[in-house]
Amino acid sequence: MHMSYITDVYAQAIKAEYTGNAFLPGECFWDPLSILEGATDETKRTFQTRELFFGRVAMVAVLSYILQETLTHTPLISLPWNIALFEPVYEIPTIQSWLDSNFGGIEVPSHNDGFNIIENMELEGD
Repeated sequence: MHMSYITDVYAQAIKAEYTGNAFLPGECFWDPLSILEGATDETKRTFQTRELFFGRVAMVAVLSYILQETLTHTPLISLPWNIALFEPVYEIPTIQSWLDSNFGGIEVPSHNDGFNIIENMELEGD
């Protein structure tokens, strides 16, 4: 059996038991945290419409990623205009230069120095 069939049967049972004919389509399981509890049907419909819209925008965004890779034959993460999406922010050259100009005088111990300090502390404690 398909999960959608089971969900539909369950939704129909809830509709018949709790609301009768005054059932708002799409309401079943839409607000699991009860954020809109007590809101009007118009408000619920507005939020549902917005959720559908933003879901569709997200699907178009994913489709654009797929098309971009298909047309350029290059992995998406290696395209130069996507550097801000797939690189740590501190590794972007513009951001690095800004950080260096504002915080360049601060000395940060390297990872090895930090481990050596911890190892020395453990040796002194023994």
